[in-house]
Amino acid sequence: MTLIGQNIVDYFIKSLDSKRLKTNKRILTERDSLILKRYYDFEENHFPTLEEIGQNFDVSRERIRQLHNRSLKKLKYAGKQIDSNSSSFKLISTLNEGVESSSGENKYLKLINFWHENLPEFPGEKMVKLFSKLIHSKKNEVTENYAVFKKWKKERIKKEKQEQLKKYREEKNKLKIDELQNSILNDIVWFEKRKKWKKVNYSELKPKRKVNNNSDFICGVFESKKCQREIQYESGLELSFILLLESLPIVKYYFEQPVKIEYQKNNKAANYTPDFAIFLDNNEAVIVEIKDLNGMTDMRVQSKIEVLIEYCKNHGFGLLLTNGFKTINYLTTKSCNVEFERKILKKLNENGGRTMFFNEFKEIQNKYNVQWIDFLSTVIKNDLALYHFPFKLTLKNSNIQFRKTMIKTTYNKSYM
Repeated sequence: MTLIGQNIVDYFIKSLDSKRLKTNKRILTERDSLILKRYYDFEENHFPTLEEIGQNFDVSRERIRQLHNRSLKKLKYAGKQIDSNSSSFKLISTLNEGVESSSGENKYLKLINFWHENLPEFPGEKMVKLFSKLIHSKKNEVTENYAVFKKWKKERIKKEKQEQLKKYREEKNKLKIDELQNSILNDIVWFEKRKKWKKVNYSELKPKRKVNNNSDFICGVFESKKCQREIQYESGLELSFILLLESLPIVKYYFEQPVKIEYQKNNKAANYTPDFAIFLDNNEAVIVEIKDLNGMTDMRVQSKIEVLIEYCKNHGFGLLLTNGFKTINYLTTKSCNVEFERKILKKLNENGGRTMFFNEFKEIQNKYNVQWIDFLSTVIKNDLALYHFPFKLTLKNSNIQFRKTMIKTTYNKSYM
């Protein structure tokens, strides 16, 4: 997410509780504000359906749709009232300026590129519709923008899939199969209980959920020769990992979405489905979660991995957290800018411990000209708590089990 993207999210959230120009009345009622907050849950990166929102408020899907569209119209109207202190004005003006300055042959492609350049971590279907409703004046423009997006998405996924396959083949040619295999084996975390799965009827193993085929990212099915079935994937990283598993002699069988793990989150029931289970030729099995290095540093991801750690411990599985080629321990080997690291820790230690937000971090990053990957290394080496969306950084990383189990080297530093 860019700084412009972060500003859009901040202005949108603040505008939901803002008041009208020269009056003390809210732009949206408390109920309408709550509906939009739940429908656009940027913090959790969760965007439920109209039906799910309707169930929460005990009204129909159609009623939620009406309230949603009416609320966005109110925000758009309020945003046109010139008031430099108004969150809705800042939202609409920043959005219009950003879209206008983006590349594209027409206003529809400009809007799509604005989303893709500034808020790519959020689903394009939701963002394109939201931005269209906020800046387009006619209903048919919103419909046309979404139609252009679907065509753009189809072409992009096809192109990225080709690039991903090409990239993987290049990686495969560079590395020998036995080196890849040894690397994978070395990265697996094993627990005291290591169960042998000698009598497994692979034909009975079925995914516990279907992947999201409407994802904005690379998704589809791969015809596995090793498993004699179609394997679902919903990211380029997962596709690369599938191709890797196909080439490893030690892998007898694998399948996706292997188990649904139920657990408690904030005293509420939740569930989590890891990406793969792989069965090795020594009859041991491994549960795999595929995440990029960015995701591995996020506190929410780490909390889920703690759930997976307990599951693997209890059921005799090994555990692998990887992007397909590297684990989180890669970040412990990178050298960091010591002055940048010292400045970050000094700021976080102020007043006995405080939270750093995106704008403050960006200023420090720009000052020391530090790459994002080096910042992630700083987070891991110093056991910092990082939330990516919205960006929050603190000293209080409570995921002790994750650090103890998944990170091989412990760093203890304190700069004052």
